[in-house]
Amino acid sequence: MIEGKGNLAFTKDRQYEFNIKLQGSLLFIKEIPGLSLIKLGEMPYSETDKVSQKSTDELLAIFRGLSPEKKEELFRQLSDKLAT
Repeated sequence: MIEGKGNLAFTKDRQYEFNIKLQGSLLFIKEIPGLSLIKLGEMPYSETDKVSQKSTDELLAIFRGLSPEKKEELFRQLSDKLAT
């Protein structure tokens, strides 16, 4: 794919743009003749996983908004709870 990147077009924001074709477990990039990628496996991403990820993202956003002092206080409280 790297060797054939000269055959690929760019979007306005300088991202590569290409067309794909799926055939069974193979993926072909139409702009690069002779290139095929084989699917090695997949990881399921269930609704439960999505809800869990959203909750994690929300907690991280809250954490990032805390001052350094509040973060330190939170770590101290968590450490105390884990020690008991």
